[in-house]
Amino acid sequence: MRFASDFLQKLERLTLVVRRPSGRVGERTSKAAGLSTEFRDFRPYHTGDSLRYVDWRAYARLGRLFTKLFTAERNTHIHLLLDASASMAVGDKLLYAARLAAALAYLSTQAGPVHPRLLGGAAWAPVALKAALPQLWEQLSALAPQGKLAVSQSLISFAQEIRSALVILLSDCLDPQGLEAGLRALAVAGAEVLIVQVLSPWDLEPPPGAFELEDAETGQKLSIDEEAVAAYRRRLRRYCEALRQACHARGFHYLQISTQRPVEQVVLIDLRQEGLVA
Repeated sequence: MRFASDFLQKLERLTLVVRRPSGRVGERTSKAAGLSTEFRDFRPYHTGDSLRYVDWRAYARLGRLFTKLFTAERNTHIHLLLDASASMAVGDKLLYAARLAAALAYLSTQAGPVHPRLLGGAAWAPVALKAALPQLWEQLSALAPQGKLAVSQSLISFAQEIRSALVILLSDCLDPQGLEAGLRALAVAGAEVLIVQVLSPWDLEPPPGAFELEDAETGQKLSIDEEAVAAYRRRLRRYCEALRQACHARGFHYLQISTQRPVEQVVLIDLRQEGLVA
């Protein structure tokens, strides 16, 4: 797995940004130390930001809401979760997500040790220095999508292992049960969370016409027509909007990314606009 040298040079100048030092309002706090952070900057208030980090003095002067940003220091633990289930084979979503994970790991080592793992699986060796990244990139390149995965239940199990960490999930997030319970568990764990929903053009806009589909994880087959495709599009929009709202209600970051969008643009543009890197 390789990146252009100019892209890596740009990553060198970026740092991770978090919005709160530790914990969340109204949720259980951890006895473990919270994220070690330092104040960095302000940005306009976004719906879902904790009111604890609104700069009320600026509001009194300017009549506008701003959120304080904090830069993660070296002892921040960053968990990079990758969904490698069979559904990620559709439209090469896993290949795309693995490449994005590699770029995020490169960026994350500037803030603290990165703990990569397959969602629902065992953790890989943590990466604390850039010298260890080639081995991680080899592991990511060798991944093949397989098996079933209950995304929400996997998040619940994972949340029991952490306290006050930065968690980045790369997945299509397509769980029949939705992700509400999993997101709730991460919130209780006091995690700072970025959900990156990776979808292929086929996921977003199936081709018109009548054809037979086979579920990549269950093997179940379904014959559909144009009316069924239209109903699918409506359900997907509702599902993704519910996921976005559930994330923002907890102050989590949410990005929906098409595999057609270059990974470099996701990191250099989308994550910057979200206020996650600066």
